[in-house]
Amino acid sequence: MSATLRRVVYVLSYELIAIIATTVGLSLLGFSGGHSSTVAVVSSAVALIWNYLFNMMFDAWEQRQENTQRTLRRRIAHALGFEGGLVVILVPILALILG
Repeated sequence: MSATLRRVVYVLSYELIAIIATTVGLSLLGFSGGHSSTVAVVSSAVALIWNYLFNMMFDAWEQRQENTQRTLRRRIAHALGFEGGLVVILVPILALILG
């Protein structure tokens, strides 16, 4: 299996598991199945798109730095930037879906 195909299979498997877990979790919290599955699919799609865009921007920024070594500080900045951006994007979308 090529590296690209392996990455695609990995991402799709991970997102499928996330969609199932989110749908079940929200259903157990009392949300309807329709709302739960919508939230799960939308969240997954947004996460995939944001992951691609953020990593592309981060890599471009990182290449412009003098030191391109992945230090702990840089890894923390990457994680906080990614997760923070995802929260900023998803909170209004999920609030709209869930009312």
